[in-house]
Amino acid sequence: MNAPRVSEDELLAAAGAIDAQRDQVDSLVAEVAATPTSAPGAPDFAVEARGCVDLFCSIMFPLYPSLEAVYTPEARARVVAALAPVLAKHQFTLAALFGKWGPEINLAFVALPLVNPSIDAIKADRAARAAERAKEKAAAPSPATVQ
Repeated sequence: MNAPRVSEDELLAAAGAIDAQRDQVDSLVAEVAATPTSAPGAPDFAVEARGCVDLFCSIMFPLYPSLEAVYTPEARARVVAALAPVLAKHQFTLAALFGKWGPEINLAFVALPLVNPSIDAIKADRAARAAERAKEKAAAPSPATVQ
């Protein structure tokens, strides 16, 4: 197995993309938190549901671009419509979630996208070492020919 070597430029580009994604998420969270509710103190769970779906898509689409074809505007609207009553039942809001778990969620946004590039980099390093060992083994004379 000969995994492609991940260059420093590729890792830096991935890190830049992660920073941009974190900024998008921060912006979306701020937008959701600033969205007026239907009555003072009463959350608009349709708005909350849209915020959850938009947050999910903003996180997942850069990692898995093919999901954009799955989460069409129509599919997203259906998820929002189904999610809103669940959020209302549990009185769940993004503001409450981020208020309680903001630092942990931010860590997840930053760290989780590094998992796949890290795995790829480790596989590439292992493959390079294995190829080097195989090359050294092939170049070394066999015990039968040394006599």
